[in-house]
Amino acid sequence: MMKFFFLFILSAFSISFRAQNPKDQAEIIVHYEMTLQDPSNTENKSTYNFVLIANREMSIFADTAAHNYYNNTKSPELRILHTTLPRSRTSVFKYGKKTTTYLPILYDMFSYEEPNLEWELIPGETKKFNNYTCYLAKTKSKEERIYYAWYYPEVSIPEGPYRFKGLPGLILEAYSEDKAVVFSALGMKKTDEKIEKINYLSVIHMKDKKEFIKRRNEMITNPSLINTNSTVNVKIDGEDISKRVLNQKINPKMLLD
Repeated sequence: MMKFFFLFILSAFSISFRAQNPKDQAEIIVHYEMTLQDPSNTENKSTYNFVLIANREMSIFADTAAHNYYNNTKSPELRILHTTLPRSRTSVFKYGKKTTTYLPILYDMFSYEEPNLEWELIPGETKKFNNYTCYLAKTKSKEERIYYAWYYPEVSIPEGPYRFKGLPGLILEAYSEDKAVVFSALGMKKTDEKIEKINYLSVIHMKDKKEFIKRRNEMITNPSLINTNSTVNVKIDGEDISKRVLNQKINPKMLLD
């Protein structure tokens, strides 16, 4: 059973957003756990911690460690000296109706604009998270993957983890139909901190998501495209991956498409 707790007074979120507040001032911070699991191999499972900082118009969703690693460094150029990277460098920034995803392919960071999801609200389906009643919605991505989301309309912020946004309430849980990808809210509280993009050192901007997926597939199927002569010693979780190539099979169900 998912552990979940509220750290704010619900009535505070019934107050309308005040126009005098800065546009980049958050109203809420939510902590999520992301689980990736191969449906055909239950031992192939990874978990990550993410944070969502949002108001009704803007949000940043990022790995907790990446948010601290990139945005707490005043001189980004100095990070090249600190080669122990966060476990996940993924982030999603939303402003108005535009949602931009940042994803790595080995050393490089790429960005692309996410296509908006079209949600189908499923009547009569409810679920309790502690004593809070959530409602079910369904969507299909352009990559033909089906996702479900449980949202809580009492918190009228149309936000959620990763690209799952646009429902009439905050999403507390989202998952792929096969449960290979699951996002679960762990807790939240009110906040007034600033909403900022992750301050990556450099980003390669893709024309669209289709172009990013093409580039990623090329790297997976042709590892020789990776620059294994790099002199930068890159480590993730203490493991040196500077000479690693993508020669292992990657289950597409565990990709965030």
